[in-house]
Amino acid sequence: MRPTPTPALLLHHRGIDKGWGLWWLLAWAAAVASSLVTIPRIDPGVSSASSALEQLGAIGLCLPLVLVGVLVQDRTAWLTTTAPRSPVLMRLGNLGLITGVSLISAMTAAALYPNDIRWLRIVSLFALLLALTLITGVLIGGVWAAFLAPAFVILNTIPGLIPWEWNIVYNPATDPVLIPTAAISLATAFIVAATSAAVQRSLVQRPDREDAR
Repeated sequence: MRPTPTPALLLHHRGIDKGWGLWWLLAWAAAVASSLVTIPRIDPGVSSASSALEQLGAIGLCLPLVLVGVLVQDRTAWLTTTAPRSPVLMRLGNLGLITGVSLISAMTAAALYPNDIRWLRIVSLFALLLALTLITGVLIGGVWAAFLAPAFVILNTIPGLIPWEWNIVYNPATDPVLIPTAAISLATAFIVAATSAAVQRSLVQRPDREDAR
């Protein structure tokens, strides 16, 4: 008989233990500290006051997402797909908890960033990177969920690779695009998670129905 998927059991199988909170705090502390380290100008031809965004803080935001990538990996699929509760609601509940804790942490840490970096830009950028991590974790899982967000930031960090007017990571003029994009991406992550859970449940139930015939 399979055990009931209690919250404690789900957290254990997702890798959350007593030391996870410490690693979470250390990751955010490193992210804030990295915002004090400047990097070469992404677009040297731009003379506007945008250099404050060009620091390791953007890359540092990816550090907590490494831990998020571990959490998103569903190691309890055998529980969530066979439990009497709706797997869609369970998956959305887990994703909602991860998203809530992550965004609250980002909002708190953003207040510690240098004053010349907009609080809303930091939170919006993290939300976009979080959405990329969640979607990758749901669709692919494993370590890939922890690498897509850093890869996205690094691509935007290489001078000349992404046109400055399209550089959503470092160009403050892209805020009107960044904010709604982050919100839509997070919503997409929940839709993908719900669809994935429903498909997994249907695949598990199909053999049972065929055997009943």
